[in-house]
Amino acid sequence: MELQLVFKCTNGKKRILIVNDPREDVTLEEATAVMQLIIEKNIFDSANGDLTEIVEARMHTCEYNVLM
Repeated sequence: MELQLVFKCTNGKKRILIVNDPREDVTLEEATAVMQLIIEKNIFDSANGDLTEIVEARMHTCEYNVLM
């Protein structure tokens, strides 16, 4: 499972930060708070410019079904 934090950059493109193996009970409020802190502290460099806006936070899961 991954927590995907989706931001908009200064040039309008999206940037996704991925957190592997997050707690399963992460809330929207927790994700939003950490995303806002990331924007405020401006700690990541990006070819698309600074992270300026929260787009969404989402949990990504992948399931495999073995066929043989």
